[in-house]
Amino acid sequence: MKKFVILIIIIFVSILAGILLPKKSIYFIFETAGYYFIFVSFFLWFSCLFKLHHAQLKSLIFKHFDGLLLSIILMVLIFSIAPPKFKILNDETNLIGVSMSMFQSKKTSLPIQGFNLDYRSSEYESSIDKRPLLYPLLVSFVHSLRGYSAYNGFVVNFIFGILVLFTFYMLIYDHFQRLYAVISILIIAGMPNFVMWVTSSGFETLNLFFIIYTIYLFNKVIATRNIQKAELLFLTLVLVSQCRYESAIFTLAFLFLLPMLSKKETIASFSIITYLIPILFIPTIWLTRLYANQPIVNKVLGGVAKVPNLYEAFSFSNFISNSATNLIVFLGLDPHLGFSWMVSALSLAGLYLMTKRLIVNRQSIGLQFKIMWLYGVVTVCLLYFIQVSFYLGNMALYTQNRFAMAYLPFIVFPAVFFVHRFLNHADISKKIFVFIFFVFHLLYF
Repeated sequence: MKKFVILIIIIFVSILAGILLPKKSIYFIFETAGYYFIFVSFFLWFSCLFKLHHAQLKSLIFKHFDGLLLSIILMVLIFSIAPPKFKILNDETNLIGVSMSMFQSKKTSLPIQGFNLDYRSSEYESSIDKRPLLYPLLVSFVHSLRGYSAYNGFVVNFIFGILVLFTFYMLIYDHFQRLYAVISILIIAGMPNFVMWVTSSGFETLNLFFIIYTIYLFNKVIATRNIQKAELLFLTLVLVSQCRYESAIFTLAFLFLLPMLSKKETIASFSIITYLIPILFIPTIWLTRLYANQPIVNKVLGGVAKVPNLYEAFSFSNFISNSATNLIVFLGLDPHLGFSWMVSALSLAGLYLMTKRLIVNRQSIGLQFKIMWLYGVVTVCLLYFIQVSFYLGNMALYTQNRFAMAYLPFIVFPAVFFVHRFLNHADISKKIFVFIFFVFHLLYF
């Protein structure tokens, strides 16, 4: 009980630190200490990940060598066929700018202009960028390894592109046979939306990886009730909140896990990491406060301020008008917008079968399936509502099409579910035919 009270106090104090500090103080603290917040968050996450899996790492690689090798080969092919280049300059150059500041001075500011002379320290005019910090941090690590380069963001996206494919393979493998896990890699790698944005220097690939890994870990925690895996999930939620602003919606996992977390034996197992989690979320609140009342300027459309502040950038009328266009995007009716109509059709059929199974077999179906279905539906609906209510939530626009990348796991998983149900009792010849079909689907798109 004492540990639980301490945790509640830390949560309360962290919220107060996020919402009550004056903006001038937030600006200074965020610029000077933001790097250390995100560095500690990533260090703790990586340490927990290593602690949990280092003993099984060799056997894990050998067991799933086919999935890892296929992920690497496909990523090499993608980067060869669609050479990496900057695609959304306002986003990508700003992210690289912050990474340079992190690399040179361990600050989270964005250099605007200044002199860089060999014989003295660089002096730049700077400001706080509105984008989350995880992607610039990882790019700054690459700067440290191979020297500063504006192209180091492509290295990060190449690595996390492989991890996206392999982690989704692992997620599918937890539920189906190996064949379907391999097919899931082929489907994602064949989606034009994935190919288009994994070869950019934006933070969408990193965001997609942490969304998939959040779902993967959430499933593991529900299945095992393991407190170490739960703490790794909590740290993953900190990091996914630092990928894109709206990805903080995945922290709803805390609510789904409350019955488990509120048990005495679970509370007694908390390590110091659990008590640090609320503190590590503070920069997410600070960044939102710094920009919530600032005018939003659309630099792509002539530099005209479209809305006076963040709150007025969202409306239900935006949701209705944008959804009409986004329906064309997600149904794959125009392949130039990044999606395959065949995968979309399979996904809708799979979603129907999953929902039907949940309703018809609600008495016999396991709690894990129910929780995962509900978590998936709630998070994807809220994510969609937030993004599409934004005045630039039209994913048919080139600059906004990258938003759709976050929905790939929610589209591909039901599609694989349908393929599994279709092939569950089929002979080997039909399974080979379906596998070849998805190979050709990859090549076609």
